[in-house]
Amino acid sequence: MNKEENNQKLSDLKDLVLSKAEAERGYALSNARKDSGEWLKAENSRLEQLIEGILMESKKRAEDIRRREIVTAERERERERLRLQNSLIAEAVEILENELVKLRERENYPALLAGVLLESAQSVPEGRDLTFRLSERDSSLGDEMVHNLQMKKPDLKISFDKEPAPILGGLWLRSKDGKWQVNADWHVKASEMADEIAERLLKVL
Repeated sequence: MNKEENNQKLSDLKDLVLSKAEAERGYALSNARKDSGEWLKAENSRLEQLIEGILMESKKRAEDIRRREIVTAERERERERLRLQNSLIAEAVEILENELVKLRERENYPALLAGVLLESAQSVPEGRDLTFRLSERDSSLGDEMVHNLQMKKPDLKISFDKEPAPILGGLWLRSKDGKWQVNADWHVKASEMADEIAERLLKVL
């Protein structure tokens, strides 16, 4: 084999090697592109799932916050409603008490006090000796009340304690043995009507 033939064979071999290398490079690039595409697709899918999870969590938190805000607002409204209701009841009780105090201006006021006393005496067991106190402004009516009550109810054992009670009007009644006491002053009477006042207020609030 001459030199020229050897050179041709070497050239052919070189071309074969280069051709094979090019084919392998193309195959490798093709596989790389395929792998890269699959990886990118997987990463995009994972990223979408991550974003979806974040969005769902954000939505859940937003709904929780909105729910808490609604509950807080409703609780605050209820608190304000109760505050207003209690304020109106207290004001109504105070007005009623002031109206009871104004009963002093009526001519039949001593008879009204006597009626309150007799009503209060029903809460004390019969046969007890009773005594009552009036406000300082009404203390001049005590003896007259005892006289009139004994005329109408001679079986009622009652006396007047001249020591004024710290009240605006009405009276305090107790048994002389100290075992029974009924506070029937105007503040107590007005307070006893607070439930009825509240019931009426609720119908208009």
